[in-house]
Amino acid sequence: MIEAEKSSETEAEETPLTRNGMARTLVGVLVGGVILAGSFSAARYFWTHQEEAERKKPKRQVTVVQAIRLQPQSFVIKLPSQGRVRARAQSSIIPEVSGRIISIEQVFREGGFFQPEQVLLTLDKTNPSNDIARAEATLAQLGAKLALQKLERSAYSNAVVVAQANLAQAGATLELEEARRAAAIANLKRLNTLDKSSPLARNEPQVAEAAANAKAKQAELAKAKEDLALRPDQLEADLKAQIRVADVTLAQANIDLARTVVRAPKYPGRIIAKNADIGQYVTSGTVLAMAIATDYAEVHLPVSNARLQHIRVPLHRANTNETRATQIEVPIAPPAVEIRIQIGRDMHRWQGYISRDSGRHDATSQQLALIAHIPEPYGRTPYLRAGLFVQATITGDTLENVFVLPRHAVRHGNEVALAMQKDGQPTLKRRIIEILWSNETVMVTRSLQPGDVIITTPIDYATNGQALQVRVEGEAAPPPFNGKPKSKKGEQGKNGKGKAKRP
Repeated sequence: MIEAEKSSETEAEETPLTRNGMARTLVGVLVGGVILAGSFSAARYFWTHQEEAERKKPKRQVTVVQAIRLQPQSFVIKLPSQGRVRARAQSSIIPEVSGRIISIEQVFREGGFFQPEQVLLTLDKTNPSNDIARAEATLAQLGAKLALQKLERSAYSNAVVVAQANLAQAGATLELEEARRAAAIANLKRLNTLDKSSPLARNEPQVAEAAANAKAKQAELAKAKEDLALRPDQLEADLKAQIRVADVTLAQANIDLARTVVRAPKYPGRIIAKNADIGQYVTSGTVLAMAIATDYAEVHLPVSNARLQHIRVPLHRANTNETRATQIEVPIAPPAVEIRIQIGRDMHRWQGYISRDSGRHDATSQQLALIAHIPEPYGRTPYLRAGLFVQATITGDTLENVFVLPRHAVRHGNEVALAMQKDGQPTLKRRIIEILWSNETVMVTRSLQPGDVIITTPIDYATNGQALQVRVEGEAAPPPFNGKPKSKKGEQGKNGKGKAKRP
């Protein structure tokens, strides 16, 4: 009973609340419906009563590009390179005799300039002077011996003369005795006593004695001549040989005396290192200083094989069988070279030319070093000192009737974009060209025609036939392209103004 009463009370309390909520919901739905109906009516009114905008065909998209008109020209090839400055000659200053340095010249210092064969320093002259005195004394002594030997030779000559006289006398005696024998024989025959005569009567012993005497004298003459021919000649030859040695010794002593004055090499140069000073004792072969030539410098400039064809390098040709002398093929004008170096904020330049090549390719880079000749590297300041690293530009051949293109105008694969006229409208034409020469800024070709217009503006997606608006450098700008198509009958709206209302 109690629960039933409680339920009745709860239902009595909830009934009015529920009814109020349903009323609010119904009111909300009615208000929303009225708003939607009003919005729909307003939208329909504007949809049916608003004039339609003029319909236009979209304009064609035209790419505006910069271009240049090509004309043939001459192009001088400039090959960049770099290298290190070298002295054309470097020498060690070495004394040829030993001695103490007794004086040095003002130019004998690091950085000092000298002229060819200029005196640099002087060594002590005592030893060479003593050698000269000894050689002169030896010559005098040998001369006296030779004179004495010549006197002895005259004695041998006198002995020969005496022997010749004795031989002549013995010969005369023999002839006399033979005449006496002939007379004795004739007398004996007249007396008819020849057969019974003795040898003494016929004078035969006297003839035999005279013949033996003549033979002895002849032997004496032969011995005197032999003594004159052998012994004196050997002695004189020995003395003359000693005199020649003494002459050479004296000449060498005089040379050594002259060598005590140390001179510069036979070229204008500069001292770059000094290793000795006054008072120091030096021996033959000691390096006193290092010197370099200053009349001209050399720079070894490496050039790749692909670019060598554009340079006329002086060539040295030699026949391997030595049937003719070495020949040098020199161009009419050797390739010019400009040497540059940055010192501080200033750029300094020197002019020179290519004199020859180094003779061999580098095994690693496969480049050939061309040797540049730079005259008077110390003729002005700053000096073009040996050891400096420099930039160089070599003047190569001149290409005639070529077209010079900006490098950025040539796309990958040596492709260029040309502006061609088609139905009065510039369009794009892609073409592949052959490159004759290129560097960091330009490319040179002969694959185009005079008057061609090459596009210099980068185009990401260049397609053949693409419409362009071209602005040629140095020429008046063309009128802007009107992409609106020509009007045709039937394209205007019903109201004759290109506008129409939607049905």
